[in-house]
Amino acid sequence: MGLYSGVPIERPALLVQRVCGTGIEAISQAADAVTLKKIELGLCVGAESMSRNPVAAFTHRSGFSHGPGGVQGFLVGSAVGSCPGRNDGETAETVAGTYKITREDVDRFAELSFSRAVAAQTSCFFIGRNRASCQRSFRV
Repeated sequence: MGLYSGVPIERPALLVQRVCGTGIEAISQAADAVTLKKIELGLCVGAESMSRNPVAAFTHRSGFSHGPGGVQGFLVGSAVGSCPGRNDGETAETVAGTYKITREDVDRFAELSFSRAVAAQTSCFFIGRNRASCQRSFRV
């Protein structure tokens, strides 16, 4: 995405593969790098494509035999937490039940979060000292 948005090819890039939460992980890593003064500015892009996660043959180091193969998608192992032994969906259902969080609560929170993001963008909150130029160029 950086190249498509005009970032020079000489600039370093980093791929973050987190299965779920890739976008927030990329933002977290960039924020840490800025805080530690390793970088001045970071471009973060997050996109999830669960159907395009790789597959691996974990049991074929010495060749293949006839019959069913041992090919497994990375999602199978990565979607199950090593401590609780359950997947993210099961964990979400447990947390929602424990804390009495309804679907309506989640939808209201998502709506509030989105409206805050739009307000931050339209006010040029993330631009910092260049707010005047942002407000002139921003289009709704």
